[in-house]
Parts: sequence; structure tokens; C-alpha cells
Amino acid sequence: MGKSLETLKDRAMNRILEKISGNRPLTERERYFLSVQQLIPDSALVDYMLVTSTDVARRISEALELGVEVVCNLRDRDGAIGAKVLSSKVMGGKSEIEVRGHGRMELRQNCLYDLRFSTTHLRYSLESDHEYYELAPVKNED
Repeated sequence: MGKSLETLKDRAMNRILEKISGNRPLTERERYFLSVQQLIPDSALVDYMLVTSTDVARRISEALELGVEVVCNLRDRDGAIGAKVLSSKVMGGKSEIEVRGHGRMELRQNCLYDLRFSTTHLRYSLESDHEYYELAPVKNED
């Protein structure tokens, strides 16, 4: 119980420090991480799982305001989109994102989304977790 929680940023930093202390060369990504790690707050390095459309749109806006890139990995008929999210907004009960090369896309209310942070790419990935449907009420005539 007395064990402290270690952030993703701490874990990545510890791996890099182990390499430095072992006189092993750093990769380009690790050098990049060292150059920007002070600019990224710990609050930006969190995974959000099973999030509603309105909450994920707000989280995307927060990440973009912090300068953290978000990649849309939602699937369309051609597979994963894999393009950068430019903006997101919530209007009334609807949420939408603007994706480079794909325009505006509505986030469906009957889906739950995952927003996963990659410490190797220093960006979020937006993915659909699963879709759900409300059951229609059935009247039992006994």
C-alpha cells in the first residue's frame, strides 16, 4: 500500500536514465523525449478508457490546448483513419472532431471511446472501445 504511483513520464525517464548510466546510446525518440519532457505536464500523460463522446471531445480539446498531438484511429470502411485531429467541440448533445483530410466527424453517443497516450510517440490515439444499444422496453402480458 505504501507504494507510490509512477507516471508514464517517470517510467520513460527511468528507462532513459538506465540507458545513460549503462553508457548505451539513446534513440532519436529518447533524445526527443528528453528535449520536450519538461514541456508536457504529467496531467497530459494519462489514458482515458471507456469514455463517452462528450467527455472524449473535451479531453481532446484539453490535450490540443496543451500542445499534445491526437491521432484519430477510429475505423471507417477503409480501416483505421490514422490522421491528426485538428479540433474538437461539443455542441448541445453532439460531439464532433475535425480530422486532417477527412473533415468533420461526429462522435456517436452510443459508443464508448479510448484515448490512449503513447510514450514512444508522445501523442494520444483516439479509438472506439465498443458500441452499445439500448434495449427497447418489452411489455410482458402474463
